[in-house]
Amino acid sequence: MRAIVIVGLLASPLLADSLAAYGERSWASTTGAFVIETKEVVRGKIDFVIKSKRGRVRGKGRIDHMPLELALFDDGTGFVVWGRYTREGHGVAVARYDFDGTLRWKHDFKALFDKEQIDGFPSTLSFVLWARSIWNDPTRAELIGTTSTRLVLRFNTQTGKLRPGGMDAVLDSLKLKPPPLAGIEAAGEWYPERAREQLVAIARDEGNTVLVRVTAAQLAGRKGDYAGLWNDALDDAQALPRALQAATTVLARAAAVEFIERAALDKQVALVAIQHLAELGATRQLVTVLAHGDTPAQARIAAGVALRKLPKADVIKGVLKEFDDADGDTAVVMLDVLVAVGDKSLVRRLQPHQQKLIQLLDRKNANVVWLAGYFAAVPTTEAVPGLLRAARRLRGKRADQKAVFDALRKCTGLQVGNNLSEWERALKR
Repeated sequence: MRAIVIVGLLASPLLADSLAAYGERSWASTTGAFVIETKEVVRGKIDFVIKSKRGRVRGKGRIDHMPLELALFDDGTGFVVWGRYTREGHGVAVARYDFDGTLRWKHDFKALFDKEQIDGFPSTLSFVLWARSIWNDPTRAELIGTTSTRLVLRFNTQTGKLRPGGMDAVLDSLKLKPPPLAGIEAAGEWYPERAREQLVAIARDEGNTVLVRVTAAQLAGRKGDYAGLWNDALDDAQALPRALQAATTVLARAAAVEFIERAALDKQVALVAIQHLAELGATRQLVTVLAHGDTPAQARIAAGVALRKLPKADVIKGVLKEFDDADGDTAVVMLDVLVAVGDKSLVRRLQPHQQKLIQLLDRKNANVVWLAGYFAAVPTTEAVPGLLRAARRLRGKRADQKAVFDALRKCTGLQVGNNLSEWERALKR
């Protein structure tokens, strides 16, 4: 699985650009039989541990390299690093290590590329951004390395001997069993027409992992009967982000919307899924996500924000339908949505939901000032206890507390001032 590198540029052009902390990263072998976990320990060095699928340690050590990409052999005997997180454009660019960290072979950056190639790489003030991906082709005992400028290099697995590659080296990787994810990505992005039929075949092959199949389907750019595959992706943490990204490309609209709605209940991708639903104008689905008891708290808030930008009539109708059955925290968000999109008729439309509004007077983060205004407009003695408790919580917020006192005057008929102690004595009597 490819790692993601974030390059952060400082605002001033006079300052050097910088990289985010390397942190911890992991890569799986193509078959998933082994995984290598890496962690930055000192500047420019990482500790690594190679583990089997069942967690047995195959090897560990420390290397003087922080790779951008890494290819782990399927038998766990070693790995190859590609690119360098620090000093990009300098030092060792590619190297093979055994499972215990013993160096087998290496190539320096300036030995791999000539000046014209180096000048063609995108760069910042301090870094040359050349490394793209690397994967293993065991049928040829070679490693295939690719660059950001579509150069393809081949390295002998045992000796590191270099020879140039090209489109055929990438397309041939699609024939491997199982096909490497990095090879699928390179073929689909660089040679979509030539790779399409093979990508479709990979997507349909149930012997491949869900992530591989979803990636191939996305890059094939051809709609098909992938609803079952996307359903499987909901239970696959690695495949789910990719499946969400590609849903509208690969699935019919109705199936895509249904999938995205279900994905919004997953904490890992909830916020992205809600953004997609908003872009699709899927009001009903966003209301369902908002009302669902399993929706993560942050996602519920995000769904509420998204609904404020959709057709008001549909939003109000959908939210009111779910309002009474919602738990307290969800109802608080729903009320915020209604207040944001509603007009003068909102008070009238909320009258059948008065008992829910009374309950919200005691909820943390509820819009108590708006609720007080509502009960001032639609007085009821049933709201008095909740209004009094709200006034106590609002000590020190005189303007907000006054709105509650105005509501208490309407609901009780008592002409008491804006003093909490006076209200407590009056109501006690």
